[in-house]
Amino acid sequence: MSRAIGFIGTGNIGNPMARHLIEAGHELIIHDTRPDVAENLLELGATWAGSPAEVAAAARIVFTSLPGPPQIEDVVNGSDGLLSAAQDGDIHIDLSSNSIATVQRLAAREAERAVLYLDCPVTGGVAGAERGALTLLASGDRDAFDRVHPLLEAIGENIFFLGDAGTGCLVKLINNAIVLCSGQIAQEGLVLGAKAGLDVEELYDMLKVSTARPFIGLMPYLLGR
Repeated sequence: MSRAIGFIGTGNIGNPMARHLIEAGHELIIHDTRPDVAENLLELGATWAGSPAEVAAAARIVFTSLPGPPQIEDVVNGSDGLLSAAQDGDIHIDLSSNSIATVQRLAAREAERAVLYLDCPVTGGVAGAERGALTLLASGDRDAFDRVHPLLEAIGENIFFLGDAGTGCLVKLINNAIVLCSGQIAQEGLVLGAKAGLDVEELYDMLKVSTARPFIGLMPYLLGR
């Protein structure tokens, strides 16, 4: 059996996750629609594959980190997708943010092909991915989770198993709703202050040491810090 690990989607968050796997001593077969974003991984020893199917043919464990449901569906079910070359017992770990309906559909489809599926969205952003300090919200096949747990430890500090496929996606969506709503309120506060003539940087410095502090976690990103 091949000891190589597949990784599809080497963008802003996927790239550092793949890099940590290489640094942990794993052989990686990688693919992305933009070969240029994987150059650093190739320099570290990763092997390029021309399609998701080529990744699936070479690796029995495959990670995906993709923009959203349409891209995930295409990578899994497309004419050159993972399932076109998957073998019985393969493991697919999807690190993407997804929809619950898509997760459940993929879980059923992959089960039909005897592929073990984990819905495992991550949270922590690019900074967390760079540090290998992401939170991983896994759900799906428990046996697959136990088998790949050492790999997950290379990319995350907080690793949870949440049960049936789709539960990880649900928790990620709840997290995102809280973050986005808090961020929206924080932005409105900055706009209000700016319109009143306050210096936005000084306003942030005051808020971060005030009772608003727990709700302004996105401010460093909004201010470009």
